[in-house]
Formats: sequence, C-alpha cells, structure tokens
Amino acid sequence: MLPNICFPLFPVVDFTKFTRNYYDEERHKIYGTGVQWIWRGVLQLILYRLVYYHLTIDSLAVHNLADLVVYMFSTFMLYVRISGHFHIIIGILHLFGLNLPESHHRYFFAASYTDFWRRINIYWKDFMMKIFYYPAYFKLRRFGETTSLIGATLWTFLLTWILHTVQWFWIRGSLFIEANDIAFWSIFALLVLGNALYETRKGRKRTLTKRARTFGEGLGLALRTLGVFASICALWSLWTAESIPDWGLLCTAATVMPPWEASRWVLVLSGLALAAGVALYGVWKGWGTGIEVFSPKRAATSILVGGTALVLLTTTPVIGALGKGGELVESLRSTHLSRRDAEQFQRGYYENLLAVSKFNSELNRIYEKMPSNFVRSLDVLGLSRATGDYQDYEMVPQKEGRFYGAMVTTNQWGMRDRDYSLERPDDVVRVALIGASFAMGSGVEADSVFEALIEERLNRENDRTRHQRYEVLNFAVAGYSPLHSLMQLEKNVFKFQPDVVVFVAHSNDLERSARQCARLALKGVTPPDPFLSDLAERAKVRPPMGPNESMRRMRPHDAELLSWIYRRIAGQCRAREIVPVFVYLPGVTAAAETWRAPDRARVLELGRSAGFEFIDLTGVFDGRPPESLWILENDPHPNGKGNVLTADRLYPQLREVILRTVGPRPRID
Repeated sequence: MLPNICFPLFPVVDFTKFTRNYYDEERHKIYGTGVQWIWRGVLQLILYRLVYYHLTIDSLAVHNLADLVVYMFSTFMLYVRISGHFHIIIGILHLFGLNLPESHHRYFFAASYTDFWRRINIYWKDFMMKIFYYPAYFKLRRFGETTSLIGATLWTFLLTWILHTVQWFWIRGSLFIEANDIAFWSIFALLVLGNALYETRKGRKRTLTKRARTFGEGLGLALRTLGVFASICALWSLWTAESIPDWGLLCTAATVMPPWEASRWVLVLSGLALAAGVALYGVWKGWGTGIEVFSPKRAATSILVGGTALVLLTTTPVIGALGKGGELVESLRSTHLSRRDAEQFQRGYYENLLAVSKFNSELNRIYEKMPSNFVRSLDVLGLSRATGDYQDYEMVPQKEGRFYGAMVTTNQWGMRDRDYSLERPDDVVRVALIGASFAMGSGVEADSVFEALIEERLNRENDRTRHQRYEVLNFAVAGYSPLHSLMQLEKNVFKFQPDVVVFVAHSNDLERSARQCARLALKGVTPPDPFLSDLAERAKVRPPMGPNESMRRMRPHDAELLSWIYRRIAGQCRAREIVPVFVYLPGVTAAAETWRAPDRARVLELGRSAGFEFIDLTGVFDGRPPESLWILENDPHPNGKGNVLTADRLYPQLREVILRTVGPRPRID
C-alpha cells in the first residue's frame, strides 16, 4: 500500500483494488460504509481499553486456573486494537471513494484454523496467497495435489514469519527471532495445514441458499468455534511469553483451582452456562452469518444513538451518578498503564532495562514521551559500577550526572548526599537511610529529597535540650531491592556508626527481593548464607533460565525470603544497639493500583513482625491527582511536591522515635 507514511501498520493491499474499487458504487453508499467501519473501529478500541485496563495481568501474577484463563484470554483480546485501527483506516479511505473490502471479519468466531487464517487479516492472507502460495502450489502440482498443498502452505507460513520479523525490525528497530516466535508460526502452520488437508478430503459444505441448522449442527459448530478460540488464546500466550519453558511453567497454574467461596463459584459457573447457552442458540439460529452492512437509515440511526450515548456517558454528571459504573467509564477515558504494564514499567526501572517488552505498545508510548534528559540508568551515566559479588553494584564516589532529569552528585563515600566523616561525632545523632529510588530521590534535586528536608528540619527545630545535632546519611541507591539494602547495610553502613537505621519499604518489596535472589543464583554469586543457598536450591533456580522463568520458581518463596531480610536488618541493628525503623512509603500512583493491596498488606505485616520501630505512610498522597505529584507520566516516584508531603508526614513520627530511643548527646566544646 502506498500511503504507509500515514498508516505504518496498514497491511499490504493489491494496487488493483484501489483502481478497480474507486467509486465503483454510488458515492453516498461508499461514504456510509466508511462511516460504519469507522464506528466499528471506535467500538473495538473502546473494547481494547476495557480489556487492557481491567483484564490484563502480569504473567508472574498467574497463580491458578482462573488467573491463567484471564491471562490467555486478555493476551489475545488485545489484538482488537489492531483490528480497530484497520477498520478506522479503511473507513477513512472509503470517505475518499476507495471502496475497499474489510480487513477483518469476526475472527473470534472462526470454526477452524483455516477459517481463522482467512478471517483475521484478509489483506495479508490475500497478499500471501497471490504472491507466494499459488505460484508454489502450481509449481509443485506435478508431485500431486497433497504434496503441492503441503509444500505451498509451509512455504507461505515460512515467508509469513520472515516478513513479520522484517516488519518488527522496521517498526521497532530490533530483530525478533526467538524460539517461541518460531514455535508459534510452526504450530499455527501445522494447524492450518491439518485443517486444509481435512477439508480437501472431506470437502467444505457450501450452499447457495441459507438454511436453518439443526440443533446438532449448531452444537458441533459452537464447540468447534470454542475450541479454536481457546487454542488460539493459548497459542497467542506462547507467542508473547518470555520463553517456551517459562510458558510451560505458566501453564502449570491450570492444576491449581482458585480459592473462591461457594457463592462465587455458583455465580461464575452460572454466568458461563448462560453465555454458552446464548452462544449455542445464536449459532443454531444462524445469528450474524454473512457480511451485514446496514441500510443507510439504520446505520445512521445506530451511529447517532450510539455516539450520543457515548458522549453522555463520559460527562461528569453522568459519571458521578453511575457510581461504580462511572468509575469504569472514567477509567476507559483516562490514559494510564494497566496492572501488567505498571509492573513491567517499575521492573524495567529497578533493573535498569530500557527495552520495551515485545508486543507492548502502551509502554512504548510512555518511553517515547520521555524527555531526552530522562536517563534511567545509573550505569549509563557512570554513576554506578559492578561490585562483582553479591552486592551487585554500588554508586561511584565523586561523580555526577543527570539521572531521571535531576542532577545526582555523589560524595566521597558514594552517597547522594553532602560529605560526612566516617566516624560519628560525639555530639551528633546519626540516622542512616537505606532503600531504593524513592529514598534516593530519583527525579528531584538533592535539596528537595525528603531525607534532606527532614535533616534540615530536625536541626532547625532542635531545642538542644537532649540532642545537639542531627545527621541523616542517604545510602539509598536507585534499583536496590531489600536484599541489596541488607548487603549494603552489613558491608558499608555500619562503618558510619549510625544511631538509627531507617529502611524505606514499598509494596513491591516481595517481587524485587525474589527477583534479585533469583538473579544472584543465576549468576552464581548467592551471598554466603545457608538460608539463601538453601532457598535457591529449593526453588531450583539454575542457569540458563530467563528472568521470568527463574522468578516464577522463586515467587512461591517470596514471603519467606522477605521475612528473613526484614528480620536480619532489624536483628543486625539491634545487636549493635542501633534503632531499626521501618517506613512504608507508597508510590504516587498507588491509589489507582488496587491490585497491589495484597502485596502491600503482606509487606506491612512482615515489617511489623520483624522487630522494627514501625511507621506507615499509607495515604500520604491521597486526595491529590497523581499527575501533580509524579516526575513522569505513570511513574510512581514523587516529585518535589511529593517529597515535601512525605517529609511533613514522616518528620514528627521519626522525631518521636529518635527522642524516645536515642540517649542524650552532650555538647562538645
């Protein structure tokens, strides 16, 4: 197709269709068809948002059969975004007189794999058939009908895979050649080939007149359609998986039943039975057969009514009156990341990965909108260096660079802070802050980080009746997991003789600790502790596993691991007569991330039981729109205003702990 400059994802279109179909019918009929397809595309994009925001889950969050079904279903359903765009594009071309046929035709209702191939991308199928399949078929025909069919089909799918790889490189700038990608196209090719051979021998039933199906025919068709849809969902999830072994581990969730109450089981099974009954009745009666293009009057009425309803639903008074339904509508009209992408966005940050996961257009959109000075890797800036051991990496002393848009300068000890002496002065209460990017202050200037604000306020409001001076040393490093912080505490922090150690925790501490432990096990540098060595052995994490597969094996042990880390931090401090303080700090996007509630509850429970002085800052950002507090769209890190809110909430509680637990510091003349 010529205008790829406007529609880079548009499929190949035979040029003769442009010339042959240009105003080949009455113009108003062509325009009307175009408007209908634009409307269909809009509805499909709304469906995409519904699935994207409310059904997609991270593969690591799949724990039982229900999760697996939702994951596979939503992964395939995201394709409606492509289908919706194609409908809109073709509809627009209709408005210019190009009476092109539709590019997708009810591919969710395909009753066979050859039928699915014919329906899902009609233009691509036509292109491959004309350019590759038919020449190969007639070239091989002298070897027999069956041989030519097999050879031409396999040749066509081989080229389909190659051309998809080229398209991926053209759009994303990287080659996509992986075992599961090859497996997807190979399995799909064999399924289509098997169906084609079956149809060749048995024949496809074709009639010139429409007749009513018997109940048995309707039931058979419904079961075949359901089977094709379910298998395509499973195959699609294989295509998007990290690796084939990881997909195999994902599928083991099918052996675990969801822990639902009896009432929920009854509700779900009743809903499925009702949906199956309606679908069966519709297939039996032949609902939706053929390609319907509404009459101009009917189409105009449906679009006018539907469009008006859509506009009214998105008005503020209606959204407020709908309650929970209004929240659903509001979620569809806003731009935010789904649960899966929010997890991957933070995971990519913590692991310093700038690459967007495959098939992930939403994250790609976020990354493309980043300002050029938003470098998200300490290593790229030379601010960090590998340690070659279980510490993994550390900040480089006396370096500076613009990280996440803000200048980061390290002192002689490799901290993002002003210089301090190694030995604690006798008249000083020294507080050591450990944690990750929230505590380090990613995206804000050094004097705006809540640690600096609290240090300044402790000294400004100090009446010197008990303590003379305060120092708050910021040891936090972006990307650190709780396991990193524990190793840093034992290796470096204790040298500075702190009176108080403040550990800043987050809801994703479970995931980050398990992932870091798995990474160390894969690298063969597990810390020399019997507990961690035994944990890695029990989880069966070994090279050359990918990060998702190793994490899937480690995840069942995440609470056990995090409990050990928390207790070890508190215990090591108590053994040195240092006061350990646990501070839970949410992200600015936490209010919209309701799926984090279970992890947040477990983190808080483990923190409370580990022997810390406990401070919970849950709700510190409530009542304020996230976009006024984040440093970047959908990023949970607080900006300067968010750090002020954090400092204001944390200061009185931390001061009370210090005054209650740390002895007097006399004035040294």
